[in-house]
Amino acid sequence: MTVEHLGNTTAELRGDVLESKLTNKIPPLIAREFDVRRAYPIWTDGLLPINPRIEEFERAIEEASDNLAITDDDETRLRVTDLLVRAQRKSDRSTLWFAVEASGSIDDGDITRARHSADVLRTIFGQDAMPLVYGYQVSGRSRELANELQVPVFLDAD
Repeated sequence: MTVEHLGNTTAELRGDVLESKLTNKIPPLIAREFDVRRAYPIWTDGLLPINPRIEEFERAIEEASDNLAITDDDETRLRVTDLLVRAQRKSDRSTLWFAVEASGSIDDGDITRARHSADVLRTIFGQDAMPLVYGYQVSGRSRELANELQVPVFLDAD
């Protein structure tokens, strides 16, 4: 095993741990940074307990796909997004969605996937949706892309 391979494996493990902590870390971050309340995880690339909010979300995705408002690729993109959160703006009580991609080392792919997921949410629900990426590090080049695509970058200190 090379040092480079060991480094890549460690980065992947850190990314997996980060993703597993998203449902606890992101809602308070969103509430603080975007002046919203009731930040509620609706979907994660894992398991959330079934409840009426999640069932409503599932029906909306299926209906949008069946009605050809979104493509099969768009539906898949949402289903593999690391975390989707629905929140309510404090200012006017409107809904604001968040599409979160998490990675140990944030790259261009994470940024474009978050942007795509947010755009699909906007199409399905006709409500504002914001992409964001969350990780331990990001290169200057990827940060520039995030700025260009209006995708906020948040770095975890743990």
